[in-house]
This record gives sequence, structure tokens and C-alpha cells, in this order.
Amino acid sequence: MSVYSPLREWLIAAATTPILCTFEQIEEIIGRRLPNSSRAYASWWTNQNSGHHVQCRAWIDAGYHTAKVDIVRETVEFVRIKAP
Repeated sequence: MSVYSPLREWLIAAATTPILCTFEQIEEIIGRRLPNSSRAYASWWTNQNSGHHVQCRAWIDAGYHTAKVDIVRETVEFVRIKAP
């Protein structure tokens, strides 16, 4: 089970798209603080689920992509691309 599995399950259960989340909301969902790189690099939020971007698997497996990331405001928008 991945640290980001609760985020995947939360997105699967979501009834709306797009979904705008704060980083703090995501931390509440996963039960821990996001890594510092998530606040420093927009690339942490890319839709590439290979390599070192294991967090991407959570939203991609839930049928979402990240559409907008605002590092300053600490928000991310998830848009449904397919049913999980």
C-alpha cells in the first residue's frame, strides 16, 4: 500500500471534476506532510507515473490528471480523464 493510496481512494469517490485541493487538504487525506519538493517544484505534480514520481500513480489510477499547480498558493487542480 502506497502512502498516496488514501488520495487515490478519495479521488475515486469524488463526484465532481475539476477538484481544487490545497496541499494541506491532501496532507489531511494521506495522514502525513507532503515532501518539501512538492512545495518547491511544480514538476513533483507531473502526470508521469514512472520513475521516482510514485505519487502520480495515485491520481492517474483514480482517473485524474493534474491540470493546474500553484506552488505559491499551494493548490493543485485534478481533472478527471477517465473512469478508474
